[in-house]
Amino acid sequence: MRMAAWTLLAATLVFSTSHAQSLNYVTVGGQLVALQAPDGFVDPRKILPATARTIDAVTPADNRNLTYLVPREDVSRIEAQARVLKVEISRQSEDKLFSPPQFERFREELRAAKPPADAENLGIVDETPYSISRLTVGNGRVTAASLVYVQGKVLYVIASALGRDQDTVVWAQAMSHAFVRLILEANQQPVKN
Repeated sequence: MRMAAWTLLAATLVFSTSHAQSLNYVTVGGQLVALQAPDGFVDPRKILPATARTIDAVTPADNRNLTYLVPREDVSRIEAQARVLKVEISRQSEDKLFSPPQFERFREELRAAKPPADAENLGIVDETPYSISRLTVGNGRVTAASLVYVQGKVLYVIASALGRDQDTVVWAQAMSHAFVRLILEANQQPVKN
């Protein structure tokens, strides 16, 4: 466990000191939201347009995919979804603006929610006034699912990787932490580590 903590710290430090790629802006219910891709991650649709079908197939029908990122070396094998960072929003709430107290209710719901029956809840692993992240392991994947509050919108931010070992858990937690902070900073939300 001590080694995993050092790995998490090292990954976070390397990630936070590296330069992220340029901002990508998306319109969500009339609000402009900035999404920043971490270094080394790309949207495969910009390189191989046919990957859009795969991404559409893995996005829940009641969500809208805002960004889908994979490590540059994984673009050609997108179907494997080995390591993925993605941002989605509920189609039902896309046109709604939420107040900070309403976002707090979302956070409380996530704290109380049970993971799917086939997943193990590793708990809340990261929290700021504008985000909350929960880590689960199930179906051969580790997933850090976060709710992020920017521009009055509640975004679903997901860092997911194939595997169940400690290194995969550390990767998902570190990437979630870093990606959430990139999004908060890009949208000028105060970030506390």
